[in-house]
Amino acid sequence: MDRRSVALLLFLALGVWSESTEDSVGVLFFQRDFPEKVVEGDVVNVTYTLVNVGNGAVYSLSTSDSALVKHKALKLTSGTPKKEKSILEAGESTTFSLEAKTIKAGDFMISPAEVEYASSLTEEAEIRRGFSTLTNYIEIESLEAYKKRTDLHLDVLGVFALLASLLTIAPLALYFSTSSSLKVPSVVKKTQ
Repeated sequence: MDRRSVALLLFLALGVWSESTEDSVGVLFFQRDFPEKVVEGDVVNVTYTLVNVGNGAVYSLSTSDSALVKHKALKLTSGTPKKEKSILEAGESTTFSLEAKTIKAGDFMISPAEVEYASSLTEEAEIRRGFSTLTNYIEIESLEAYKKRTDLHLDVLGVFALLASLLTIAPLALYFSTSSSLKVPSVVKKTQ
């Protein structure tokens, strides 16, 4: 089981526990997801998912991701991590995404994104603050290292092509050279 699955199960268990202890309470599961290994210069899709796993609605949701916006290895190209939603009913989910370009190679940690929400619409409503389930780690490979790792070297390709052609041509040449030198008996007799 990966880290994301464990986190989801824990939050679902929290939702079930809160359902048995309180009436009509919304509990949010918040996750930020993006590829863990990319190449410098790639544009990555960052997806945010909010799921109300409680048994009541949550109100005035507001998300932010200052760790991603200010990160030295990523630059936002489209979208924004600041989203607002007025209500999220029990069992409902919402997803949004943005794109960021990788601008620096290395291994980086990106702190969790944040979410704030209220348990009701009244002024006395408790404002809750939460974070995305996991700290994300991203490995950004340099373009040079990527090319070195993935380029097909011509010398290796040349040796492979030569061996493949010899293994195909040599048996055929041997077959045809021996079959033409064999004397085939004539089945037709000459008549006078």
